[in-house]
Amino acid sequence: MSSAARPSSIGEILDRAIATYIRRFLPLFVILAMIAVPIAIVQTLAQPSAAHASDLLTQFAQLMKLPPGDRAGRARIVAEMQHNGVAPSGSVLLLYLVQFLLVPLANTALIVYVARTIDGVAVSIGSAYRTALTRWVAQIAVGLGFFGIAIVVGIAVFIAAVIGGLAVGGVALISKGAALVIGLIVFAVFMLVMIALIALGNVAWLMATISVAVEDPNPVRAIGRGLRRTLDRKLVKRTLGAALAVIAVDWFGTLALLAAGGAVMLLVHAELIYTVIASCGGIVIGGLSTVFILFYSRDVQLRREGSDLLLAASAPPLPE
Repeated sequence: MSSAARPSSIGEILDRAIATYIRRFLPLFVILAMIAVPIAIVQTLAQPSAAHASDLLTQFAQLMKLPPGDRAGRARIVAEMQHNGVAPSGSVLLLYLVQFLLVPLANTALIVYVARTIDGVAVSIGSAYRTALTRWVAQIAVGLGFFGIAIVVGIAVFIAAVIGGLAVGGVALISKGAALVIGLIVFAVFMLVMIALIALGNVAWLMATISVAVEDPNPVRAIGRGLRRTLDRKLVKRTLGAALAVIAVDWFGTLALLAAGGAVMLLVHAELIYTVIASCGGIVIGGLSTVFILFYSRDVQLRREGSDLLLAASAPPLPE
């Protein structure tokens, strides 16, 4: 039995994902770069230059120094800050909308390409994108669905935080020292829960996008699969470990990109070059995370849905 046909450890899954990504790096990079790089360049040209950052800080300091009754001065400084780009313009908001619409198309094409490569099916960038087009609307619906779930979870977390804060405040009426200790414990638990929710939510969304790309294109069923596979009681601890690994790669990778981009800015003073480097780095990090979760999703299917996976393997291939 091949390693791909049996459940694997997290390390084996990561090794397989990295090996696949390296072997197919160029087409996988091109699939994402076709959309990500132009959007990043246009976004840089549409938004205010980083050269305005010092001016904005100066204006903000001036705003803080104004007396409460100086409405005219406050209005003048706020208008200057908006002119320098504090408030997003209509073109920037339109660009965010375009990004929201086009990025799912590229991600779907990436998933299709890697899935077919794993299955030994001939695939090209063009065929991956043609398949992605047929599932594009469903992917957008999945994104909107998880956005709604995030709002509901966020409201619940906010209510829990308020209740916790009130409880700590009640303790403070009796003992400030005890309230400080309890408050620190509550804050630490709250932060750990938030990180876990963000990590699991990200994996659930990725699993749902994978389901749309290579399984059933129905977004409602895909969201259900993503949530079930992520929150499976027997595998949730393992999934949380994989989710935290993805978050760590994203966060540390982003810090490395910021450091490298800052060094480039100091050397060449060209914001556009920094944007291209940051965008390319983001493509590498995001692509590797998606490939890793694709492999992990298949491993979860083998562990809890082995018969379903065998049926899916015997089904006809996705349309070209």
